[in-house]
Amino acid sequence: MNLSLEGKVAVVTGGSRGIGRAIARSLAAEGCSLGLVARGREGLEDVARELSSMGVSVEIEAADVTDAEAHDRAIARLAERLGGIDVAVANAGGSKPGNVFAPDEVWRQVWELNFLSAVRLFRAVVPHMEKRGGGSFVAISSISGLEAFGRASYVAAKSALHGFAKAASIEVASRGIRVNCVAPGAIWFPGGSWDWRQKNDPETFARVERSIPFRRLGRPEEIGDVVAFLASPRSSWVTGAVIVVDGGQTHRIG
Repeated sequence: MNLSLEGKVAVVTGGSRGIGRAIARSLAAEGCSLGLVARGREGLEDVARELSSMGVSVEIEAADVTDAEAHDRAIARLAERLGGIDVAVANAGGSKPGNVFAPDEVWRQVWELNFLSAVRLFRAVVPHMEKRGGGSFVAISSISGLEAFGRASYVAAKSALHGFAKAASIEVASRGIRVNCVAPGAIWFPGGSWDWRQKNDPETFARVERSIPFRRLGRPEEIGDVVAFLASPRSSWVTGAVIVVDGGQTHRIG
């Protein structure tokens, strides 16, 4: 299927490794120019070389998305160099040690990284999308936002992201902008949290693997391809949705 994304400009935060890198790769395969944001310049330069070899334009900005000024500056620079923004993917995220009784600082850090960074990206890209006649915003959440997997601060932040996407989708529909979430299940990639568990907590890894009907963890590209669809005009009637991509790991209905 041709997703009609050739010539579009996409910005991806957390785009240097794992799911973010796979998202960038899927968008590049459809002909998108890419603007990538992550903290580490070395990782960004590595993925930029890979994507450039696919024949698309790639611009990078090393920035911490929890730093509001640095984030907004990075997005503005990417928009200027790439000539606009049609698609934005808020992929930056992660958890912090600590249970429900964790101190405020832990909650703030998790909230900044998983929720507020997505809100900032949304605010920054909407004016650019309006100039292009519309666009698509995709936030990468987690099945932890649907069922209470993991630490309380992470569950709360991802759940809030779903609420934000629904409310935002209503507010910007008249501007031709769609807003959706993708909620991955357990995804394995080198250096990721499930790679760590496989090496350091094999019992938990095996238990989760057995709980998934396909008896395996997901792959980053299986998230990337869903995001590419949501970024494209082929999903023109999809907005305010939370698309679960977990191989049947969750069992909820509705």
